[in-house]
Amino acid sequence: MDRFLFRFGYEAPDEWRNNERDGTDFESSAAVWVSATSAKEAEEIGCGYAERFVAGLFHQAGVTFPGWLQAGYAHWLEPEAEVDTSAGGDLPRIRPAVPVSIETPRLRLRELRSSDFNSVHDYANDPQVIRFMPWGPNTEADTIDFLRLAAGHAFADPRVGYELAITVRDTSELVGAVGLHKTPEVPHDAMLGYCLARPAWGNGYATEAGRAMVDFGFSTLGLESVWAGCDVENTASIRVLEKLGMSRESFHEGKTERRGEGDSYMYRVRASERGGAEPSY
Repeated sequence: MDRFLFRFGYEAPDEWRNNERDGTDFESSAAVWVSATSAKEAEEIGCGYAERFVAGLFHQAGVTFPGWLQAGYAHWLEPEAEVDTSAGGDLPRIRPAVPVSIETPRLRLRELRSSDFNSVHDYANDPQVIRFMPWGPNTEADTIDFLRLAAGHAFADPRVGYELAITVRDTSELVGAVGLHKTPEVPHDAMLGYCLARPAWGNGYATEAGRAMVDFGFSTLGLESVWAGCDVENTASIRVLEKLGMSRESFHEGKTERRGEGDSYMYRVRASERGGAEPSY
């Protein structure tokens, strides 16, 4: 395993700069150390870091980032032995985020990647899958934006959002996504969400992935409670939330997960209710 310095520069089109705020620099460069077995592998890893870094930068600034490849972009790769570190200003300026990976008996939850586009878009534009969702059916642009937003979470400091791919351990097949998002007004509170492709329904994957994320929230993030919204007609999701140990907390008339139609429930589970029990999948 060798180390390389991956340098990259980025530049936003002129029309985006009118949205500049909070001192965000839309024309700059950065660098990150990458460990890899070859220069090609280092370049692939570095490009992934760069994409997530820039997506996160624009997201935190409140600016829509409509196209990574539309931005001016260049990168350079230097083996560690050739890097001149004598000048302090030449040292790497960003730290790669530590990717989250959670394993359960049947599933692996990992960070979403741009290469997941086809799998995500297949279920995100399925009318049956998004029937009770507040979004969708996705256009290709919607799915690209979702993946960039998910990638940007990894570089947020502090990190408040986790959008992870749900993959089957035996096959590495992506069958959905699960998210955990801290509530800004209540730091120790977070919202759980999940979405499964139709072929994956009926296997208990939503329960298994949801339980893993709730456990991650309590044991790793130090959350005090996790909540989820659910359309009153979404009986399958209601069963999942109840299996996660959540209790129905409130009813919201005319405030639904289903794009402004119908009613919804809010479910919640508190860390104090889980005790010190080990996860049971």
